[in-house]
Amino acid sequence: MLTLILVRHGESRANNEKFFAGQLDVELSPLGFKQAELTAEYIASTYKVDKIYSSSLSRAYDTAKAISKRVGVPIISSDALREINSGEWQGLHFDELKKKYADSYSVWINDIGKAQTPSGESVRELYDRIWGAIDGIVKENPDGTVVISTHATPIRAILCKLHGYSPEEMKNISWGSNASLTIVTYDGGRWSLVCESYDEHLANLKTRFPSNV
Repeated sequence: MLTLILVRHGESRANNEKFFAGQLDVELSPLGFKQAELTAEYIASTYKVDKIYSSSLSRAYDTAKAISKRVGVPIISSDALREINSGEWQGLHFDELKKKYADSYSVWINDIGKAQTPSGESVRELYDRIWGAIDGIVKENPDGTVVISTHATPIRAILCKLHGYSPEEMKNISWGSNASLTIVTYDGGRWSLVCESYDEHLANLKTRFPSNV
């Protein structure tokens, strides 16, 4: 049996300052580094990790580095595990997006699975990219415990399939909190969801997206 521990990165500067990062290489905030350390401590005390994969963006990679130091396993960096390429939205504050891209951003807010970012990826394209990466990881690791450090939208894309939704139905999946764990298993061709957006190890340091994202 293969166990995948999906980790959303700790709070980033974009999360803290409320702008859309997408594939901009935005670093963790000071709180994000603390969250990453707490998540690393929890994983190290609970699981025997065999391999770590991470998005190549620094906010996810630095979260993976905290885990790597604790468990003594190197990181495999992957562009395929990056957040959505949000094109013209990248770097814009959420309130600015509501004004400049009212129609397309409204779809993102209200029916995200059907969203197309201007000059960037659609959510459907993200879904296909992420599941291509997950299929590759499963083929490389028939068993064991694998950590995947990634981002909020990729984790929602993974959860769509596990909950039996199409990518166009992503609005039925909630955003995960920073540095939270979503744990799934794959055994004999069957996926099972163990827990979703677990963050109790963060105590009073939990952070989530605001409502206008």
